[in-house]
Amino acid sequence: MNKLIIGLLMLGTAALSADGAPDKFVRQPKSLESALERLSKKCGDMYAASQHTFINPDTGVLEEKTEVIPVKCKENDDALQHVIRCFEDDKECGYQYVHIQPGEMQNFTITTGSGSITPRTDNSQEMWILNVKNPENPRLRDNYTLVLDNGKPVRNGKIYRVTSIRPDLIKDDVAAMRGRMPVPAVLNTRFVLEGTVDDAIADSCYNVYVADTQSEIGDNSIVACVPVVNKKFRYEADVDRIKAGRIRALFPGDELCSAWIDFKLVPGLTLKMTVHNGWYNIENNYEYNAKIFERSSMADMPGLAAELYGVNINDLEEAKAGLGQKETELRFALEEYRKMLEEIEKRMNADFHTFGNSPSSRKYRMELYRQSQEISQRMKELIDQYSSTIK
Repeated sequence: MNKLIIGLLMLGTAALSADGAPDKFVRQPKSLESALERLSKKCGDMYAASQHTFINPDTGVLEEKTEVIPVKCKENDDALQHVIRCFEDDKECGYQYVHIQPGEMQNFTITTGSGSITPRTDNSQEMWILNVKNPENPRLRDNYTLVLDNGKPVRNGKIYRVTSIRPDLIKDDVAAMRGRMPVPAVLNTRFVLEGTVDDAIADSCYNVYVADTQSEIGDNSIVACVPVVNKKFRYEADVDRIKAGRIRALFPGDELCSAWIDFKLVPGLTLKMTVHNGWYNIENNYEYNAKIFERSSMADMPGLAAELYGVNINDLEEAKAGLGQKETELRFALEEYRKMLEEIEKRMNADFHTFGNSPSSRKYRMELYRQSQEISQRMKELIDQYSSTIK
């Protein structure tokens, strides 16, 4: 048991919860609001901005509003520096203030009534967060977030302004409903493809295709053409379920490569892929497989795992042993997590042997341990979900 607990540590970053309820109110962060508005107008890409609003149809009351604005500006731009100062100056307005430095092994999730948002997608990014009590409705809170890459002299990032139900009230509602909720809600719908191109090939851009199933992908399924810059390419999309994806290199003269790479768009996953000459590999393959099986079980879609992996579920060893399809998929999902835990243990041991019991090493392992609790919870939910179907 101790080995299992110690081994529960790899994958991702430790989630820093915003669950604390506001217990006091000082003033509204007017300076920060004004500074964010100025930065949006000066450096924001309003064509790529997104906005979501939900008003309760029965009461006419605003329950959720989300605005996301990509920004790009010089690191010493006065509008950007003013926002950063205002986060610090106005932090006493809120009940929670967080500043995550580049390289810190932790993260932050903005919980909303309809799901959640994870602004920081890479440990090299810097992030500022301020949660404030909403002045109009005590059940709501206002979130102000700025996330930036660590680029020089130009920094890219996003501004998030979110008004939604207080996270502590969401937790109370979920706890009250847990006995009658058949499936946990999906929180993060963001899928990210982080691609790296081998030095041996000269691909300059990729067409991205998306459809409900792999067989439906065709010329009319193209959704983007992403450039390769410094041997890197990136594609992001919000998906509410697993979808089929494909990338295909575009050569000079608009000639399409005869080969392509198929993959799955999985909600809440950053897929890290490296394209070589004639083949490719997925760096976080264990996480990729585990999330696919987890999602297929949550969706309760018979045969989804077979379609995703191109195998006949009846040919699997467990199925031959007489197990049902749901149990077979559960075993495969848990097996993927087990592989992840083995990798975690290797990394933990390597960290200890390299850095010993130094303060920074202890902090790193503690952060991983906190993340391990999330992984353990995922496994427990899968098992509990399966157990609830057994009569």
